[in-house]
Amino acid sequence: GIASLEAASQGAPLVITSEGCTREYFGDLATYVAPHDVADIRAGIVSALDKDRQDSLRELVLARYTWESSGRALLKAYRHVYHLQCEAEA
Repeated sequence: GIASLEAASQGAPLVITSEGCTREYFGDLATYVAPHDVADIRAGIVSALDKDRQDSLRELVLARYTWESSGRALLKAYRHVYHLQCEAEA
């Protein structure tokens, strides 16, 4: 989510859900917890409190997940769909 991306852009240690596609975004740079397991969430938070800010996490987010890079990816997808539509109509 955006809150995780914003925190990561500042290098803050992340504790996030192990479900969904969060690993695709943050790889090994976050602490993943089971969202319905209070003990796991607590352990993840305690672990994160001992960590320093992570420059590698900040750099990852600023390189891949800016509004500019998101806009370029969206434009590329729209152009791809447009060309597929044009080929289908031809």
